Amino acid sequence: MFIVTPKSETDNILEQAAQKGIKHVWIQQMSATENSRNIATEKGIHLIDKACILMYAQPVKSIHKFHRAIWKLFGLLNK
Repeated sequence: MFIVTPKSETDNILEQAAQKGIKHVWIQQMSATENSRNIATEKGIHLIDKACILMYAQPVKSIHKFHRAIWKLFGLLNK
């Protein structure tokens, strides 16, 4: 599941995902709240957050390609 919402909606959607048995969620960069990671941990959800999907979705273009290269250089890309 991929979540791109205003922060005010994110945790509610994450809770709904858990109720539906969804175990893998990506919260787009800037959509996560301070509590999102806690909710995911409590509900047994594998969470990806603090990352822009456009750095991973092929083909990676424009500024996202540059950003990806910087993350790769510093060993941050697959974390």
